[in-house]
Amino acid sequence: MASSCPPYAFPTHEKLWQPYAEIRAESLWQGRAGEEATEFYRENWEAMDEGAVVPCSKRLHHDEPLVI
Repeated sequence: MASSCPPYAFPTHEKLWQPYAEIRAESLWQGRAGEEATEFYRENWEAMDEGAVVPCSKRLHHDEPLVI
């Protein structure tokens, strides 16, 4: 999995991050581990990570989510 370096620039698709946050919060409220949000992210990671710039990009695998 990719590194978890603090980003220089955050992703630009905020509309996708809002439902992710809601899905995660609901999952955690229900006593689960947020796996539904993780699945949502895996299905949308390319668009959700778009625009993000991380300082350690040499450590990234460009076919995997950023995990920021």
